[in-house]
Parts: sequence; structure tokens; C-alpha cells
Amino acid sequence: MAERELLVNNYSQQVERLLKQLNIKEFDYSKCEHRNPIAHGGFSFVYSIIYQGKQYALKFLNNNMSYDDKSFRLLRHELDRLQTENITFIKHELFIDQFGLNKGINLINQDEILETEAVLGNNGILKKEKISQPIPIIYLPKNNMKEAEHNNVTEVEHDNVIEKERDNWIETEHNNVQIHIPILTLHYQCDASTEFVQNIRDMLDISDTAKKTLMLKEKFNHYGNYVVTSAIIGGVITIKNWSKIDDICKLRLKAYLQWSIDYAKGIRLKNFEDAPIDDLNIVINSKNVHNAEELYKWIKDLHNYKYLEIISFEKFTPTYQLLPEDLIQKISGYFDIKLIDGSYPVQASNFRFHDKKSLLEWITSPELPLKLYICDLIQDNSLQYGIILQQNGIILKEKDGLELDKIPFTEHSSMLNIPLEDFKNSKKQFSNAIYCQIIFHTVKISFDLSDIVYLQDFLNTINSKPQGHEPPKNFCKLFGEDYGQLLPRTFTLGGILSKKYISNNHPLDFPTQRLDLKYNDPKAHQKIEQLLETWNNEFKDVNTLYFLNNDGDVIYRNNISDWMKTLADNSKYWNIISSEDWVQIYEALEKKEKYTGTARTGPNSAIH
Repeated sequence: MAERELLVNNYSQQVERLLKQLNIKEFDYSKCEHRNPIAHGGFSFVYSIIYQGKQYALKFLNNNMSYDDKSFRLLRHELDRLQTENITFIKHELFIDQFGLNKGINLINQDEILETEAVLGNNGILKKEKISQPIPIIYLPKNNMKEAEHNNVTEVEHDNVIEKERDNWIETEHNNVQIHIPILTLHYQCDASTEFVQNIRDMLDISDTAKKTLMLKEKFNHYGNYVVTSAIIGGVITIKNWSKIDDICKLRLKAYLQWSIDYAKGIRLKNFEDAPIDDLNIVINSKNVHNAEELYKWIKDLHNYKYLEIISFEKFTPTYQLLPEDLIQKISGYFDIKLIDGSYPVQASNFRFHDKKSLLEWITSPELPLKLYICDLIQDNSLQYGIILQQNGIILKEKDGLELDKIPFTEHSSMLNIPLEDFKNSKKQFSNAIYCQIIFHTVKISFDLSDIVYLQDFLNTINSKPQGHEPPKNFCKLFGEDYGQLLPRTFTLGGILSKKYISNNHPLDFPTQRLDLKYNDPKAHQKIEQLLETWNNEFKDVNTLYFLNNDGDVIYRNNISDWMKTLADNSKYWNIISSEDWVQIYEALEKKEKYTGTARTGPNSAIH
């Protein structure tokens, strides 16, 4: 596919001129639609355009952009999940110019990077590397206002003066949080431009030593004392007026950030995408984020290489080292340029009074309250799905639909993962197996019928079927094969250790033994271990030294106490261990419509 670059200062004239150069005689503006940006930097935006089967990168300078120009809109070209090796639709020259990789820089006050003039050519070697395990960074304002050094107010001054100055400080950039999400690393190597080399050569030909020194210093300040050879591009999230956001909202922010990152990685569905989050003061690309959907989409697009910008400079080379060897020898005695060690975030001077932390560590420390994990628990344990019952005559007759009173486990809690043997369909009349489970309950979640929110696809399917007082025959197939017949309204979460022992040396009337313990019982794990040791000694062929947890990991008997503590402290390890309060999905839908007048078609609640 052909690649071209359009430098557009005047939309239609420039485009038409290029099209003529390419022997494209007509351009139908009526077919143009809203353009889609694919990258941006400090001074320009880059878009993609497809015309007559050819692909172009289109660059707009900020001061020449007109979002309302109806005469020129780009053809729609949705860039779906681009991989690193496919980011070639932007020419290297455009990428280099877009991110200023050919320009020099000056380091001001040891923490501020100032971009200068072009030093390198645009025909060098550019390498783009995807960061396999990106670590987002958050910059948090320090708690002590005095550390910001925003003014000279001291604590001994009058209270109203302090309050006024504190309010002024709250509105400054020192009170903003920034989150940097790295996506790609750019490496650029190129020879110095002919113009730069000639200018330095001319300066070195000056006979007056004092004048030569002064002119060289001015010239290097003009071009920059360093060039960037490696930079990280990604995205930046700004949260303004951090001190005005209360603790509950900060917890919500943590939850939405974690969900957004998981959604971008494809490991989680979107949660509460319609929920308003204006109160979190999130700004992306100079625009306020109004709902969770906008945050999800931006982070997802970011991982698909859209809206990228430089977030940090990683490696530098002194500009004079780019000169030919003869000039390096002549210039070395006139001034000394120190090597820059370490990376510098963009706008580093804004973070002098900030604490730098890993975003994921900040999100999980301290651990979020339980209510913020409920969405995770629902998705991780598939609580949003109906349950399909098969065989065993549970659906008695097609015309009858489902009869809950004929289903034995609906009247009480049904334990999941309990190993049972099918004696009804087996010739065996007894078992030589001993089943042991250690069940740890952590939390119970219950939902009222009014809490159930049905997906629109499900409602559309139901509404397309003939309705009546009784579920018609085709509903048996619909619920029996597609959506499930039952929905438990109460779930108990926790963990289970399981093991099955085969022994031919235990009595046939061996009774079921159960030991109920409280977690706060300091001797709980000791009592469990004693019982297991008793079994180990009483029955041959039984080894109670280890068990398997819900994930199939081995847990040794002497580590049961650690297993219990881990479950109690970390909700991410919880699994469903029992379900109860079963209702028919269809009947629950009928009752909901009766109580509310209509079934809700989408989530209308969120974390508050």
C-alpha cells in the first residue's frame, strides 16, 4: 500500500494539489466523514486517510486545525487492534517529526526539558518496541503544602492568610495527579544535519577566542545541548484538584482505573460504563472525562496505539558528539557538557513535589473495600449467568416447564464442589471412598429481585416470544439451552480444600463427621490438624498431609492456617462455595415487571 505524507496548512488546496500530483483527478468531499486521530504530539495531530485503495498519513498543525470545516472530513478508517509491527502506515519521517525525535533539547534546572531546533535528519533508523509488561506510574502530590514551595506563607502567619494561600495552592499544578501509561519505546539514530554541522564549523573558524566561546555557547543553546536517542510514548491521565476529592471518590477512581486496564488487556468486561465520573476531575487530551465508558475507550485505544504522546525521555547523547571527529577535537576545550544519567518524564518540573509510585501498587494498597469488589466477584464467578439443569428428570414435562418444589436442592443451600457418587445409576451399593473438605466462609452476597438487571439481548429474545400466564413450550428450550433455568440470589464466597481418599479398611457404616469452627478461634487450625491426624492414623491408605484448593494448588496440612489467613485478607482468592435462594429466571422476570412496571434494560446504578 502506497504511503504519502500530507502537510496540510490549508485543507482543500493542499489536498487537491497532492491529488493532482498523484494523478487523482477527482476527490469527492461528500464522501468524507469524521476523521479519526491516530497520534498526536505537542504541536500537531496525525490522522489516517484511505483514498482509492491507497493509504496516507495526514498531519495537521494545531494552529491550522478547524474541527468545524465541513468541506473537508477524512474518510472513515477504523484502525482495529494494530500490532507494533503494523505501525508502518505512519512514515518514519512523520513519526520522527511528530514526536520531535530529530530536535535537540536543553536541560533547565536539572528537571525541565526544553525542546529546541532540529539537529538530526529525518532519514535515520527508527525502532519501535512494544513494552511487553508496561508499568503505569502515578505522581501524587505530597501531603505537606509547605513542600510545594508555592509561596512563602508560614504557619505563624494569620489564619485567614494561610487559608487564602492554601486555596490558591489547591488550584495549581502541584495539586494535580498525573498517571503515565507507557505503550511503546522509540529508539532513533541519525547523523547530524548538514546545516548544524556547517554552523558549528563556521563558529570554530572565528579567530577571536572569547567571541568563539560565546558564539559556540549561544549556538548550542539554540540547537540544544543534547538529543534524545530513546523515548517512551503512551498516554497521560490528569486528575485535577486532588486535595478536593474525598476518600470515597478516590477509592472509586482506583476501581475504575483497575477495570479500565483489565478491559484494555481483554481480561474483563466493562463495569458501570454509563456511570458518571465527573466528580473525579479526570482530564485526558485536554478534555474532561464524563463517564466510565470514555475512560474505558481511551485506555483501550491507547493499547491499540492511538492518541500516543511522549511521556518520558530515556536516553540522551550530547549534541557535540554528533559532529565529525575533527570538529569534536576542536570543540572539546571550549565547554564541558555532562552526560545525563536516568530518565526524565515530560514536564518533570511539575513533579518536584510529587511522590512517584507504581499505579497498580497504589490501587491495591490499601486494599479496596469489599463493596468495590462486588463487580469483580460477579464476573470472576460468573454470577450473571443462569444455571442449566440436565438429566435426572428435573424438567418433568415440556408443558409443565420447571417446578421448583420438585428440585430437591432448592430448599436449602447447595454446596458446590462437593464430590458425590452416583449410586442410583451404579451397581455399587456402597463406596470405598472418603471425601474430606475444609470449607472456609468469608462473605455472603444476596440480591433482591429489584437488584437484577437483565441484558437487552435477553429481553429482546424474551419479548420476541409469545407471552402468556404459563411459560410456553418453546420457553423450555430457550431457558433450557440458552440462558439457563435458575438463578440463585444468594452466594457464599470463600475457599475449599478437597481430597478424596480410597480405603478398603473403613467400616461400611462410617458416619459423616463435621467440625464447625469460628475463624477467630485461635485454635481452629490446630483442631483441624488434630482431626486429620486422627483420620490418618485410623484408616489405612489415607494420607491427610495435603489437599487441593479451588485452583488445583497443593496446600499442606501444616499450612492450613496460612491458607485461611490468605483467604481472609485477600478477596481476589475467593470462589463460590455455595448457592441458595433459587428462583426461575422467567418467573423472576415476570415478578420484576409486575413490581416495577417494566424490566430495566441496562445498568442504572454505579459505585458511589
